[in-house]
Amino acid sequence: QADALLSVGLVFNVASLVMVAVGGIGLLAMLSISVVERRREIGVMRTTGASTGAIARLFLFEGILVGIAAWLLSVPLGYGIEQLLIQTLPPADFDFTYPLTLPLLGLAGMLVLTGLASLGPALSAARQTASSSLRYQ
Repeated sequence: QADALLSVGLVFNVASLVMVAVGGIGLLAMLSISVVERRREIGVMRTTGASTGAIARLFLFEGILVGIAAWLLSVPLGYGIEQLLIQTLPPADFDFTYPLTLPLLGLAGMLVLTGLASLGPALSAARQTASSSLRYQ
């Protein structure tokens, strides 16, 4: 029974890593599209004196906000799925727990992932000049 549980745990861990990778790539794509769609806005910000850092921080902040929203949805969802699994699995000789440090560890990981995924689009937006941004149709 312990071997079967370890196998199931390994499958869940691999699935989690795949979901993290897909989420990071999805966030990167979403922010990259946002940079392209908001070129004129970036140009206007440049002409009004926005610094490179200010524009980069704007897109970094946007990516981190999306990550925090996803984290806020995933914590209760994860707890609910855990409770559902506990109720459907046969009784075991050990106790399932949901440690309170786990969501905090997930928050830290999410902040790192969203920061890294947002960095490329943020730097891309920050490198745009006012003239090239305003010419874009």
